[in-house]
Amino acid sequence: MALTDFPLPASAQPVQSGICSAVSDAPVAVEERLDDVLSEILESTHGAAPGAVLSVRTGDWHYIAAAGYADPEVGRPMDCASPFEIGSNTKMMTAVVLLQ
Repeated sequence: MALTDFPLPASAQPVQSGICSAVSDAPVAVEERLDDVLSEILESTHGAAPGAVLSVRTGDWHYIAAAGYADPEVGRPMDCASPFEIGSNTKMMTAVVLLQ
């Protein structure tokens, strides 16, 4: 799947960037596209997810960014080091490992 497989509507607006101590060293074009993907994720949740962190690592580069708010009531921006509850995500990973 290529980055171009994630079409964005013309209405997608950038969201406020959060705080990241890690430095992204992804190519500029990839970084811009992933910023758009992160913005679209937040826009598509219609406020259900006020903030998000996206991290993509390849053998050649690492992209990490935070967007939105960790606490929208007080205006605290999302931080790349913010802990997240993973919920039931491990069930899918465990199933894949078992199927392998």
